[in-house]
Amino acid sequence: MDIERNEKESILDFATRLLSEDNIYDIGLVEIYRLLFDEEVSYDNAQRQLRGLKKFLNLYEIDNDNNLDTGTIDEIINKKIDISINKDGSQTRNALLELSEEQIKTPKLLLKAHGYDVNKFELVNSKNSMWHQRSNERGLSTLYCSKVTVRPKETIGIEDVQRIFDNLDRKFQGAKENKKCNCTCESNKEKAIENKCFILNYFDIHFSKMALLSETDNEYNYKIAKERMLESTKRYIEKNKNNSFEKVIFCIGQDYFNSEPNGCTINNTKQDNDLNYSDMFENGIEVLINIIDMLYEEFKCEIHIPLVQGNHSGYVEFYAAQVLKAWYRRDDSIIIDASPLPRKYIQYGTNLFGFAHNSDEKKRLDGLMQVEVPKLWGETIERTWFTGHLHNEDVKTGQGVFIRQAPTMCGTDSWHKKLGYVGDIRRTQAFIYDKNDGLTDIQYIKV
Repeated sequence: MDIERNEKESILDFATRLLSEDNIYDIGLVEIYRLLFDEEVSYDNAQRQLRGLKKFLNLYEIDNDNNLDTGTIDEIINKKIDISINKDGSQTRNALLELSEEQIKTPKLLLKAHGYDVNKFELVNSKNSMWHQRSNERGLSTLYCSKVTVRPKETIGIEDVQRIFDNLDRKFQGAKENKKCNCTCESNKEKAIENKCFILNYFDIHFSKMALLSETDNEYNYKIAKERMLESTKRYIEKNKNNSFEKVIFCIGQDYFNSEPNGCTINNTKQDNDLNYSDMFENGIEVLINIIDMLYEEFKCEIHIPLVQGNHSGYVEFYAAQVLKAWYRRDDSIIIDASPLPRKYIQYGTNLFGFAHNSDEKKRLDGLMQVEVPKLWGETIERTWFTGHLHNEDVKTGQGVFIRQAPTMCGTDSWHKKLGYVGDIRRTQAFIYDKNDGLTDIQYIKV
């Protein structure tokens, strides 16, 4: 019987052949151990070590074409053996690792050994079987047949927030230092502050939504969302370069992100995303900061930013608002209302503005303003709700209030395409209100 290793036979193929039932019976465990590891051990020791190796070989099928024919077990250490994607979005990976006992018990080190980014994945569970290998060059080595299950992180920790802050552009010096004075100096002569309010509505952006041209006849992803938001902001600024505003309102939330950390909506509906959670959050935050900076640097006035959480990513939007609140904490002119109240109200002169996503209120909306802020209702003449959710433009009036439903710049994903929710013009709206005379202008940017 030929029991020597063939010249082109990998170490794992050789071990698989030796540990067949027939060879175990004919050759014996002690001799098999000597052939594999060139070491004499007792029967009990050989039985214990080879039991773990045989279990490893039975669990993981090795492709003969994997090019693992280098003649030593060291050369497959830390190579990917097998990986599978589970229904819940987690991943299971098997590998042969050379780690210490302390390292195999440390989740971050184990994740790194399997090739995962510890900032983006967390360990669900692990199972590790130990065995030893001796070589003339390295002596006795401890190896682990390691099986781990991991999943994308569903929470943002302090380390993640710090990393996001470190990566953001800090060139903007802050509104507080650049705040426009009320004097008649040369820098203030070009634009006298008018009693006007500018409202910019970027609703239902669904940042990180993925739409493929082959499936939906349109393309959308986080890069397109970023480009559209920044370009639209530049164009609104250009439209209003001769205007001077006392206040700018830029409502955030409103399904700004496409999903919660698990890739689903609040109601656990799976979404098509093009980024994992941490990348979606970091890129989305950066775009919001860029837009806020652009608005302030142009208009040099109070920027009021209320949070209204949507039905896709309400929790993530709350986290984002808290980051913005911390980012602008020293800027008196930039006001971040990060409270989790589902509806926000802002009074401007004789105008009362309400912001709601309207995925839940629906027909009750036109009667809520009078009940929730009766004092503001009594002090104003023109009252308006700004809502999103349905991705198309509409305006209604009743009970002394306008309800203005915003269009969106986001693309059409496969679910909306399948159900026939198509044909709406992709564009955004902005409004100009006079402090005493109410609505004076509605502006559009088509994308």
